Amino acid sequence: MRSAPLGLFSHNDLERLTATTSAVSRITHAHTHAVQGAILQALAVREAFLMDPSKELDRLAFLETLIIHMQQLEKEAPPADSFLSNEAQSSSAYTMKLQKIKEFIRNTATPSVEDVQEELGCGVAALDSVPTAIYAFLIGTQPIPGLEVE
Repeated sequence: MRSAPLGLFSHNDLERLTATTSAVSRITHAHTHAVQGAILQALAVREAFLMDPSKELDRLAFLETLIIHMQQLEKEAPPADSFLSNEAQSSSAYTMKLQKIKEFIRNTATPSVEDVQEELGCGVAALDSVPTAIYAFLIGTQPIPGLEVE
Protein backbone atom coordinates (compact mmCIF):
# COMPACT_ATOMS: atom_id res chain seq x y z
CA MET A 1 0.00 0.00 0.00
CA ARG A 2 2.86 2.37 0.66
CA SER A 3 4.74 1.28 -2.45
CA ALA A 4 2.63 3.22 -4.94
CA PRO A 5 3.45 6.65 -3.50
CA LEU A 6 7.12 5.67 -3.30
CA GLY A 7 7.09 4.70 -6.97
CA LEU A 8 5.73 8.13 -7.81
CA PHE A 9 7.89 10.07 -5.37
CA SER A 10 11.13 8.45 -6.58
CA HIS A 11 10.19 8.00 -10.24
CA ASN A 12 13.29 9.85 -11.44
CA ASP A 13 15.81 8.04 -9.21
CA LEU A 14 15.85 4.22 -9.25
CA GLU A 15 18.44 3.93 -6.50
CA ARG A 16 16.34 6.14 -4.25
CA LEU A 17 13.19 4.20 -5.16
CA THR A 18 14.82 0.90 -4.25
CA ALA A 19 16.48 2.11 -1.06
CA THR A 20 13.47 4.04 0.23
CA THR A 21 10.97 1.31 -0.58
CA SER A 22 13.22 -1.28 1.05
CA ALA A 23 13.64 0.81 4.21
CA VAL A 24 9.97 1.70 4.52
CA SER A 25 8.74 -1.86 3.84
CA ARG A 26 11.07 -3.31 6.48
CA ILE A 27 9.02 -1.51 9.13
CA THR A 28 6.39 -4.23 8.77
CA HIS A 29 8.00 -6.89 6.55
CA ALA A 30 10.97 -8.98 7.59
CA HIS A 31 11.15 -11.45 4.71
CA THR A 32 13.22 -10.75 1.61
CA HIS A 33 10.33 -11.60 -0.72
CA ALA A 34 8.05 -9.12 1.03
CA VAL A 35 10.60 -6.35 0.59
CA GLN A 36 11.24 -7.36 -3.02
CA GLY A 37 7.49 -7.42 -3.66
CA ALA A 38 7.17 -3.88 -2.35
CA ILE A 39 10.01 -2.76 -4.60
CA LEU A 40 8.43 -4.53 -7.59
CA GLN A 41 5.15 -2.72 -6.88
CA ALA A 42 6.93 0.62 -6.69
CA LEU A 43 8.77 -0.14 -9.94
CA ALA A 44 5.50 -1.05 -11.68
CA VAL A 45 3.89 2.20 -10.51
CA ARG A 46 6.94 4.11 -11.71
CA GLU A 47 6.81 2.48 -15.13
CA ALA A 48 3.09 3.17 -15.47
CA PHE A 49 3.66 6.80 -14.46
CA LEU A 50 6.41 7.23 -17.06
CA MET A 51 4.25 5.87 -19.90
CA ASP A 52 2.67 8.14 -22.49
CA PRO A 53 -1.10 7.79 -21.88
CA SER A 54 -1.83 8.78 -25.47
CA LYS A 55 -0.13 5.57 -26.68
CA GLU A 56 -1.23 1.98 -26.35
CA LEU A 57 0.33 0.07 -23.48
CA ASP A 58 3.26 -2.03 -24.69
CA ARG A 59 2.81 -4.83 -22.19
CA LEU A 60 5.91 -6.77 -23.19
CA ALA A 61 8.16 -3.70 -22.95
CA PHE A 62 6.62 -2.88 -19.57
CA LEU A 63 7.37 -6.41 -18.37
CA GLU A 64 10.87 -6.42 -19.80
CA THR A 65 11.73 -3.30 -17.82
CA LEU A 66 10.46 -4.93 -14.61
CA ILE A 67 12.36 -8.13 -15.39
CA ILE A 68 15.63 -6.27 -15.87
CA HIS A 69 15.24 -4.46 -12.54
CA MET A 70 14.16 -7.58 -10.64
CA GLN A 71 17.01 -9.69 -12.04
CA GLN A 72 19.47 -7.19 -10.61
CA LEU A 73 17.61 -6.91 -7.31
CA GLU A 74 17.30 -10.67 -6.87
CA LYS A 75 20.96 -11.20 -7.76
CA GLU A 76 21.95 -8.90 -4.88
CA ALA A 77 19.46 -10.36 -2.35
CA PRO A 78 20.38 -12.63 0.58
CA PRO A 79 19.28 -16.29 0.22
CA ALA A 80 15.68 -17.07 1.14
CA ASP A 81 14.77 -19.11 4.22
CA SER A 82 15.28 -22.86 3.91
CA PHE A 83 11.80 -23.73 5.22
CA LEU A 84 10.16 -22.22 2.14
CA SER A 85 9.06 -24.13 -0.96
CA ASN A 86 11.58 -24.59 -3.76
CA GLU A 87 9.93 -21.80 -5.76
CA ALA A 88 9.99 -19.42 -2.81
CA GLN A 89 13.63 -20.32 -2.09
CA SER A 90 14.65 -19.43 -5.61
CA SER A 91 16.77 -16.33 -5.80
CA SER A 92 14.89 -15.38 -8.97
CA ALA A 93 11.33 -16.14 -7.88
CA TYR A 94 9.90 -12.78 -9.01
CA THR A 95 11.77 -12.86 -12.30
CA MET A 96 10.35 -16.34 -13.00
CA LYS A 97 6.82 -15.12 -12.33
CA LEU A 98 7.32 -12.05 -14.53
CA GLN A 99 8.55 -14.40 -17.27
CA LYS A 100 5.37 -16.46 -16.79
CA ILE A 101 3.30 -13.28 -17.23
CA LYS A 102 5.17 -12.70 -20.49
CA GLU A 103 4.22 -16.23 -21.61
CA PHE A 104 0.58 -15.60 -20.72
CA ILE A 105 0.54 -12.36 -22.72
CA ARG A 106 2.29 -13.86 -25.75
CA ASN A 107 -0.11 -16.78 -25.82
CA THR A 108 -3.12 -16.17 -28.06
CA ALA A 109 -5.39 -18.05 -25.64
CA THR A 110 -6.09 -16.14 -22.44
CA PRO A 111 -5.31 -18.36 -19.42
CA SER A 112 -8.12 -19.25 -17.06
CA VAL A 113 -8.38 -17.56 -13.68
CA GLU A 114 -7.39 -20.91 -12.15
CA ASP A 115 -4.24 -21.09 -14.29
CA VAL A 116 -3.30 -17.53 -13.33
CA GLN A 117 -3.82 -18.29 -9.65
CA GLU A 118 -1.81 -21.52 -9.87
CA GLU A 119 1.11 -20.04 -11.81
CA LEU A 120 1.29 -16.52 -10.37
CA GLY A 121 -0.35 -16.99 -6.99
CA CYS A 122 -3.41 -15.92 -5.10
CA GLY A 123 -2.52 -15.40 -1.47
CA VAL A 124 -1.40 -12.97 1.19
CA ALA A 125 2.33 -13.45 0.62
CA ALA A 126 3.88 -10.89 -1.71
CA LEU A 127 5.26 -13.59 -4.00
CA ASP A 128 1.71 -14.93 -4.38
CA SER A 129 0.01 -11.58 -4.97
CA VAL A 130 2.28 -8.93 -6.51
CA PRO A 131 2.90 -10.77 -9.81
CA THR A 132 -0.82 -11.52 -10.09
CA ALA A 133 -1.66 -7.85 -9.50
CA ILE A 134 0.78 -6.81 -12.23
CA TYR A 135 -0.78 -9.33 -14.61
CA ALA A 136 -4.25 -8.01 -13.75
CA PHE A 137 -3.09 -4.47 -14.57
CA LEU A 138 -1.62 -5.58 -17.89
CA ILE A 139 -4.76 -7.38 -19.05
CA GLY A 140 -7.27 -5.14 -17.29
CA THR A 141 -8.42 -3.37 -20.44
CA GLN A 142 -9.66 -6.65 -21.93
CA PRO A 143 -12.39 -9.07 -20.77
CA ILE A 144 -11.03 -11.78 -18.47
CA PRO A 145 -12.56 -15.24 -19.07
CA GLY A 146 -14.13 -16.68 -15.92
CA LEU A 147 -14.25 -13.32 -14.13
CA GLU A 148 -17.72 -11.81 -13.85
CA VAL A 149 -17.91 -8.02 -13.81
CA GLU A 150 -21.03 -6.20 -12.60
